[in-house]
Amino acid sequence: MVKFGTVEYYNQIADFLNKDETFSKSNLSTTFAFIFSDLQKAILLNIEGGKITNVSDASPDVATEFSSTGTYDILAGIAKGELNQFKAKAKVNMVKALKNRAALERISEAMKQAKDVNY
Repeated sequence: MVKFGTVEYYNQIADFLNKDETFSKSNLSTTFAFIFSDLQKAILLNIEGGKITNVSDASPDVATEFSSTGTYDILAGIAKGELNQFKAKAKVNMVKALKNRAALERISEAMKQAKDVNY
């Protein structure tokens, strides 16, 4: 069992997405952070060519093209599918988001499908 909000949790998501045809075919290259405003921490995903190449702890002020910011409870609720993703503050590169919509949606879907997670 992995704890939500940890590098281990996001590595599990990365493993799923790196095997996902839709995500891989996107050829998306970007940086994406999940920022936990109440914990003063972030998890950074480096994505290159449709593969998540690195997952790491980061500062909450990390510079990225995409981010989702909220409290632990809000981000956990979104990950479980209990809350709408618009409960979090999003930073997006709109042009890249529109071009890679399917791949970005797969991140959210992968989180909802995660098994053996301690929230």
